[in-house]
Amino acid sequence: MNPNSDIESCHCFFICVNLRIIKIEQLSADDADSFGDLFENTICYNSLMKVLAVDTSSEMGSVALLDTADGLMGCLSVNLLGKKNTHSNRLMPSIDFLLKILSFDLSSVELFAITLGPGSFTGLRVGLSTMKGFSFATGKPVAGVSTLEGLAWNFPYSRYPVCPIIDARRGEVYGALYEWSGYGFDICIEEGVYEAGELLKFAKDGAVFTGNGSVKYRALIEERLGGKAFFAQNDKLHVSAATIALLGTREHEKGRSFTADNLKPIYFKRPQAEEKLRDVYNHS
Repeated sequence: MNPNSDIESCHCFFICVNLRIIKIEQLSADDADSFGDLFENTICYNSLMKVLAVDTSSEMGSVALLDTADGLMGCLSVNLLGKKNTHSNRLMPSIDFLLKILSFDLSSVELFAITLGPGSFTGLRVGLSTMKGFSFATGKPVAGVSTLEGLAWNFPYSRYPVCPIIDARRGEVYGALYEWSGYGFDICIEEGVYEAGELLKFAKDGAVFTGNGSVKYRALIEERLGGKAFFAQNDKLHVSAATIALLGTREHEKGRSFTADNLKPIYFKRPQAEEKLRDVYNHS
């Protein structure tokens, strides 16, 4: 899709940088040319919509409602770490609470957005099945966003590369390396499963570390990088559904939203239960 052709056909569009929406009216074709190369990673809108977003990729679950005209309407986060409650019994009450307190009806949502992973297999399945159900019931599209990219967007404008790390257990992590470039992040090291210290050789000149893996392997990171390692504060260690709403809208604008049947999770490795079954089978 050519972003310039879409810009020329509308009278206004919205750019959101650092979770702020800026309306630019009457953008001419000449002005559009200067923006063209930036649009791949910039969060921009040329349509107005209401977006319901969910993140269940970790123990810190969240839901958010975004209006691309007026900004974030509300966001609710619930930390389930050490709790008996799980996403399966907290997600729907959280969505219901948010919609009720905002006096908003689910039928008015025009786009659903969800973290696709990597992350907790059980959590991802709960979130995906819920959003697929909403999409199927309403006929509205659903957009998927990488958990790792969502974490990176906690640090727009960072002078250092951002290295989100999610614990994958057994000495492995889900990770990637992103670098801020103008109006968005470029991916420097592809998302995937790595040994805990493997990503660090790509961040030898310094990086900002976030995600629960950066907490678990902080000693190792500090040992390898010393003062070139910068760590996220507690409130930046998890993905916010507000960010997923913004990134999901970007995906939709670029024609990368889906129907309920076509949305797939990002796992990178087998769920732990499947690995255990495979190990039992291999040793039988």
